[in-house]
Amino acid sequence: MASTTGATFVARLQSVIEKLGTNGTKVPDGVAPSNLQSNEEANTWHNTHNAIAEYLVASVASRTIEARLKKAKTAVEKALNLDTAKRVPGTDVTHVYDNVALSVKVANPKYTLDRAKLTTALAKRGVKDIDKIIVESENESTPARTLTASTTAE
Repeated sequence: MASTTGATFVARLQSVIEKLGTNGTKVPDGVAPSNLQSNEEANTWHNTHNAIAEYLVASVASRTIEARLKKAKTAVEKALNLDTAKRVPGTDVTHVYDNVALSVKVANPKYTLDRAKLTTALAKRGVKDIDKIIVESENESTPARTLTASTTAE
């Protein structure tokens, strides 16, 4: 078997992924409803169908890759004995095995605010209007949006 450079190998993998949704993995063309009044409406319908079809292909690929990644992560953590309890925050170690390498960066922990603990602690210190103070200090974030694609073909 011929030797392949890392960059060439990665490029081949990327090429395979980019070709998903073509040839044998293409979502069949949709049949537009017969009540469309113009070519513009028909084009809009087909463009929308194609966008959803592309999202479906990407979504299936992503879920498949995520499942494989999760399994591979578990295997590599076991192989390298990367016990969660032994991780030191702020470290960065690279493991090299011939033509593959894995960088393991351990981030510093994130801190979250426990509203119940804060309310209890402030109440013990005699702070009044705790709920009002909390509401006044909150920032509204953008709501998450979840898209789920599926096929309606039998």
